Amino acid sequence: MTDPAALKEEGNTLFKAGDMQGALCCYTKALELTDSQPDSAVLYRNRSACYLKLEEYSNAEADASKGPTISIILLYFIRSHAALNVCFLQTF
Repeated sequence: MTDPAALKEEGNTLFKAGDMQGALCCYTKALELTDSQPDSAVLYRNRSACYLKLEEYSNAEADASKGPTISIILLYFIRSHAALNVCFLQTF
């Protein structure tokens, strides 16, 4: 499978079924294939949850710290974009 979204969904199904190793594999492969920062943030959080269930705490912490960084970048982008729109509207 080469579709990151499909791999994420398969990982979600495996996670719900209790197959943490299978879910971990799907999330890891999806991370290798995706170039979307928002998708990467979700995948890192999902993979972090797998590591927590597997009691691999250092890996869980590493992935958890990657996800929010990407999300913060997206948040700053959205905030900047909104500020530009406000400036544009005030100009006209």
